[in-house]
Amino acid sequence: ALPISTSFLATYAVIAFFIVSGFMIFLSVSRHRDGDGFFNALGFFNARIFRIYPPLVASILISFAVFFIITSFDLHGAQSFRLGDELFLSRERVDFEWDRLVPTLLLTYNVFPNSTPPLSINGPLWTLAFEWWFYIFAMACAGLRSRQPVLFGWLPLCALLVVFFRQPSGVLFWVFFIVWHAGFFLGYLYLCGRLHMDSSLRTSVLLLCACVLCIFAVGEGQPIKYLIEPLQRLGNRAHYVMLFVALILTIAIGVAIRFKLRWRLLVGTSHYSYTLYLVHF
Repeated sequence: ALPISTSFLATYAVIAFFIVSGFMIFLSVSRHRDGDGFFNALGFFNARIFRIYPPLVASILISFAVFFIITSFDLHGAQSFRLGDELFLSRERVDFEWDRLVPTLLLTYNVFPNSTPPLSINGPLWTLAFEWWFYIFAMACAGLRSRQPVLFGWLPLCALLVVFFRQPSGVLFWVFFIVWHAGFFLGYLYLCGRLHMDSSLRTSVLLLCACVLCIFAVGEGQPIKYLIEPLQRLGNRAHYVMLFVALILTIAIGVAIRFKLRWRLLVGTSHYSYTLYLVHF
């Protein structure tokens, strides 16, 4: 029960992270405008670089330090992490795959065809490429209203769509794509004041009921099984269940914003959530 419960908590913590990320990126897109109201794509891109790369580089350095210490002193994990009764191991032994370093730094893994996986020593890195390219996709869409819509909008948008439809992660990529953009849309509703309209609460209840029905329909009589272990071994059906749970969570966050339930705490922790996510592993 313990591995399943920790897997459940870890999975939906990542889901919550993607929702909040999409929400905050919409606010960032809205802030990056010049005096004439045009989207400042270059300013937005620079902000994302300085948001992503310092903790990414720090996490890689920490990972290498852990690898170096374990292998130098022949600690547990240098040869194998197994103790004898394991049902599942994230990795067989500690390793630092040098051939994966460049794709990890360029964030091409899981999105670009034929790219190697990220460094195995830091498990949370597997979601970071999704996150980064969703940023770039948002920048390309917003770039359609920049001073140079071809340079920052149409050309990168078309190129990204070609890559996205060839990405190797399958359904999982599109699930996270929808989840992230659900948070992005939530940011739009928040900024334009629609979350505080009376009709928004009724709409939230209807969407909540629809998502619950979809979970039972997709789950084919055993939705709890798919709900509690959506990533490990149950395939696309579990991913679809995870999607509808994520939409329920998005609705819940919207309601929490409407009634100002611990909103300041959420905003405060969001400043550090990305760094903590990357280095905690």
